[in-house]
Amino acid sequence: MICSDNQAALKALQSPKITSSLVAETVAKLKELSVFNSIRLLWVPGHFRVEGNETADALAKRAAHSEFLSPEPAIGIPTTTVHTEAQLWATKEHLKS
Repeated sequence: MICSDNQAALKALQSPKITSSLVAETVAKLKELSVFNSIRLLWVPGHFRVEGNETADALAKRAAHSEFLSPEPAIGIPTTTVHTEAQLWATKEHLKS
């Protein structure tokens, strides 16, 4: 499950007409991931006590104010940390059901 508080981004990813190369690239990667995974895009209300949302907002703001180095934003968080946190969140969500 991929959660976002950005409805415009989620709608762009689900639109039949794509006008952005970034959206097209993201859709292609999501399709690639969905070959062996079940993927669900979920809108969550921003700033509404959704666990991890405040952290995601803070990281997005930090990335927005950092110097542009490449097509991918430079955030000082190791990929392993992001992966671990995503796994922990997914496990908690799974145990809720």
